[in-house]
Amino acid sequence: MTAHMLALEGEVSLVNGEGVARDHLRRARALYAQQKWHYYLAMIDVSLWLLTGHRDPPKALLDRRRCRSYAEELGHLANPRGGYLPLHGL
Repeated sequence: MTAHMLALEGEVSLVNGEGVARDHLRRARALYAQQKWHYYLAMIDVSLWLLTGHRDPPKALLDRRRCRSYAEELGHLANPRGGYLPLHGL
C-alpha cells in the first residue's frame, strides 16, 4: 500500500502546486516498477510527463501506452489538460 499512498500524496501535491509532487511520484513509480504493477506504472509515467510541461510526449512513452492499450493515458498524453488524477482505481 505504500506505493499507492505515495502516488496519492504526489497527485494531491500536484493539484495543490506543491514542489514535492515529483519526488512522491518518482518514489511511487519505483515501487510500482519493482512490484511490476504495469497499469499504475503507466499512470505515474503520464503524471510525471505532465509535470514537465512539454507539449509533445516522447515516442517511447506513447509506444508503451499503445502496447498495453491504455486508452485513457493515451488521451491525456495526446491532449494534456489540468485535473488528471489517475488514481481512480483506489
